[in-house]
Amino acid sequence: MTAPESRVERRTLRRGLRSRRVAVLAAVGVLLVAAAAAGDRSAATGTGAGAGAGAAGPSGPEVPSARSMPSAWYCVAGTASPEGRSPETLVMANLGARPARVEVTVMPGGDARPVSVELSIAGRTQRRLAVADVAPVENPGVVVEAFGGPVVVEHRLAVGNDRATGPCARDAGTTWYTSGGTTVEGASLWLEVFNPFPDDALVDIALYTADGVKERDDLSGLSVPARSRITVPVHEKALDSDRVGAVVRARLGRVVVEQVLRTAAPYPRSGLTLSLGLEGPSTRWYLPAGSGGRDDSETLVVLNPSDTEVPVRITTHLDSGQFLQPDEVTVDGRSLALVDLRSRVPAGIGFWVTVDSRRPVVVESVLGRAGAAGTAGLAAMPGLARPADRWVVVGGRTREESGDRLSVANPGRRAVRLTLRVVGEGRSRLIGGSGRPLSVGPGRRVVVDLVAAKVPVAAAVVVEATGPVVVGHGAGTAPGVTRQGAVPFPPRPG
Repeated sequence: MTAPESRVERRTLRRGLRSRRVAVLAAVGVLLVAAAAAGDRSAATGTGAGAGAGAAGPSGPEVPSARSMPSAWYCVAGTASPEGRSPETLVMANLGARPARVEVTVMPGGDARPVSVELSIAGRTQRRLAVADVAPVENPGVVVEAFGGPVVVEHRLAVGNDRATGPCARDAGTTWYTSGGTTVEGASLWLEVFNPFPDDALVDIALYTADGVKERDDLSGLSVPARSRITVPVHEKALDSDRVGAVVRARLGRVVVEQVLRTAAPYPRSGLTLSLGLEGPSTRWYLPAGSGGRDDSETLVVLNPSDTEVPVRITTHLDSGQFLQPDEVTVDGRSLALVDLRSRVPAGIGFWVTVDSRRPVVVESVLGRAGAAGTAGLAAMPGLARPADRWVVVGGRTREESGDRLSVANPGRRAVRLTLRVVGEGRSRLIGGSGRPLSVGPGRRVVVDLVAAKVPVAAAVVVEATGPVVVGHGAGTAPGVTRQGAVPFPPRPG
């Protein structure tokens, strides 16, 4: 299965040449900044007042458009060896009617050569691949390149019966943000940093807690070798912190960042979460998948990367059609704040949330399920920054025994109509088969039971709306829970 000079390698090399040019310019920029403002600690970490202050908002993964094909996906976290702590499986969905071809490249790091396999995915079908079947290595970084059709990629981690799932990244970047971790007793938190290019990268990591930012010498100037992934055990760096966030800034090169959290006793809820880093802060966030479970907890984590305190408004929209009086929270500079979303929500009522701030912040929600034995779990979901009129959930069903639900929230002032399609097993069909679109009023959401809709495990769900909406996917499994945001399509031309 080894491909010494595969097309993946050649394309990665071309990207690497571009990365090298970026790296050289970045190095020059660092020298100029250092000369102009020696001793400014925010220049090294990117976490000062200017970090993200002028950002237009984060850009997460999108479904490839015709103009962006062939497309590349970067999957960071997970292991591919029998002794690994979280074995990784790729889930690749071809949304087009024609067959597509993918090249999956596993980068072991060090002196080991990348290993590639080429696969075909029939039109409107899904294909799953255990990374260990390509190369059984401990800490792989994975690149999936797709040709001939709109292929969307997510990956899943497994620890025992716990599962975590999330979309892979569409691009590497220079700055990444996470916010929903914890390092209290029973929790293990890892940052995974992947450099898919043929030049080394250099990164700085600043950890954020409710007590402020922690900048450690051993997290400054970390080398991420070419075509390698490094793992940072945050639980060894920021001890006993209820919530922990991070800002990862590349001084040289570009990287991709994901966060993995695993909890076990004595932590009250055992579970596994996977969160793709956010590429920037924003002044508005949406969280469409608030749980109505009576035994569930729901915590919103808000990270403020600037030096100045930021007022934040949190609006909770109830499924009963009402919304609560907005919560007003002030987040100190270079710090994060926790908000208990369930404390004001009546038991048994689901909800969704919008977050507005005067300066850009980063948000993530963390769901905890106490439930009966075998149903407890933990799930994290980064906020969504941009509504869209089309979305896709790659794996509409997590597994055969999971209870999957799709949450679609309408943040606009007018009602929108939804059309939901199942894309899988070689065909596309409307959910329910009636062809009658759902209507979602302004400020409302609908929750669709994908089990009752008879969505197969090996199928994607595409949401089309007559106006901008936000979409989340959640699954209660036996045991455990998972949750993630859907992947938007790019804006329609014009």
